[in-house]
Amino acid sequence: MKKFFNALFKQYVLLFLIIGIVLLVIFLGDTITSFMPSKDFEDIMEYGLEVGDHVSGDLLYSFDYFAVEDTVTTHKGGATTTSKGTAYFYVIPGDYNLDVLYGLEVRKADSSEVSKNTDETFEYLDGAGEPVTRPYMEGKAVKMDDEMAGYFKKYLEDSGYTSNEIKAMGDFIMVDYISFISVRIATLAGIVFLLLGIVFFILEFRKLSKIEANSMNANYNSGENYQPFNNNMDVYNQPYNNTDAYGQSQNGYDNYYGYNSQLVSLELIDAGENKVKVINEIRNITGLGLAEAKEIADRAPSVVKSEITTAEAENFKSMLEAAGATVSIR
Repeated sequence: MKKFFNALFKQYVLLFLIIGIVLLVIFLGDTITSFMPSKDFEDIMEYGLEVGDHVSGDLLYSFDYFAVEDTVTTHKGGATTTSKGTAYFYVIPGDYNLDVLYGLEVRKADSSEVSKNTDETFEYLDGAGEPVTRPYMEGKAVKMDDEMAGYFKKYLEDSGYTSNEIKAMGDFIMVDYISFISVRIATLAGIVFLLLGIVFFILEFRKLSKIEANSMNANYNSGENYQPFNNNMDVYNQPYNNTDAYGQSQNGYDNYYGYNSQLVSLELIDAGENKVKVINEIRNITGLGLAEAKEIADRAPSVVKSEITTAEAENFKSMLEAAGATVSIR
């Protein structure tokens, strides 16, 4: 678990994951909408508009704008500048009887074309021909927030709609401008960042695992985890019972395989000048830890191992003597 979090919270891994997640949270919903069947403005006149609808097509008719969006930019030091008319919110018909009206968000870059369409719409209502200026619009149908709904309602009242007629329209809906190509690109970027974050996480996790494995191998090779086989213990790490099922000694078997049936003790008389080597051999012989092996060497003469066969004692004695110790068998 520690490796998991260490890999996850590497700065570049976390950065890629956060960017990917944020982009997907912001744009994934609109990307899904972009792949839904769209309604054009003729469909809106025929079937109306519902929240969540994907809208795209040439604008047929439009009326005056009921609100203008200004963008305020705060600069370093606290100074602010206001960009006038960054977006305009026009009124469009929801049916041919004008019983239902909707809002339409228009970018500043498209406002002149929509304004021409508006003029041509009013001329059409006065008996002229159909509007010929039909700019392409796209977006997503959303419910107006309270502030925008207030502006829209004021426009309807000023246009002569009664309270009952306004109420009959239900929730005010607006086509919110969305560049679906940009949204898809942003979503794709989010997926790429997220996948890169996952790949970097996996690589970092494997790197940490390899470092940990190398560290464990180094500790093992240095002898910290070495536990030699103890001939006096059985497979359950219990003292070996050298009797048969009837309680009789099995020393005859020991003699058969070349072991002396007499049990002896191995005694360290003096650790000599190279005490480090002697301590290491004591650990190998006894399976004790470093502190316990050092204690045996420090308080020599002392028993290193007892109740072992003569053959074992001779083998262990040669190991200790090779390390420079003075040893006796008793």
